[in-house]
Amino acid sequence: MNIYSKYRNTGQSVSSVTVSYDVEKYRNGNNSNGFRIQMYYSKNGRDWTEAGGIFRTHFDPDTDMNGLPEVPSETRTAAGTLSIPLERNEDLYLAWNYSVSSDSNCSGAMALGIDNVEVTFNR
Repeated sequence: MNIYSKYRNTGQSVSSVTVSYDVEKYRNGNNSNGFRIQMYYSKNGRDWTEAGGIFRTHFDPDTDMNGLPEVPSETRTAAGTLSIPLERNEDLYLAWNYSVSSDSNCSGAMALGIDNVEVTFNR
C-alpha cells in the first residue's frame, strides 16, 4: 500500500529538501517478518527513487494482533535532507510504502500511520 503527497516549490530555486514525519502504531501485528514504512520521492509522479535507510522505519512482529489500549502506542520519527534541486513551480512527490519487511505474505498486519509531515525547501 502507498500513501502519496504532492508539494510545489512556489518560491526561489532550491538545492535540497528536508523531510520529517512520524510513523505511528495503532494495532499489533503478528506476521513473523514484521512491517516497514519506506519513503520514496519523485519530481514527476511516475519515476520514483527510494529515499534511503534514514527514511525506512521497521517494526518487529508482536505476539498477537490485539488492538491497543492507548493509541498511538509507539511513535518513531524519520527525518533527513534529500539533495533534490527544484526550480520555481516544480513539483515534488513523496510516497510512503507500507509493506511486510520481507516475503510477500502480508497477513497479520499491524496498523501503522503517517503523521506530522514537514517539508522544507532549502536554498
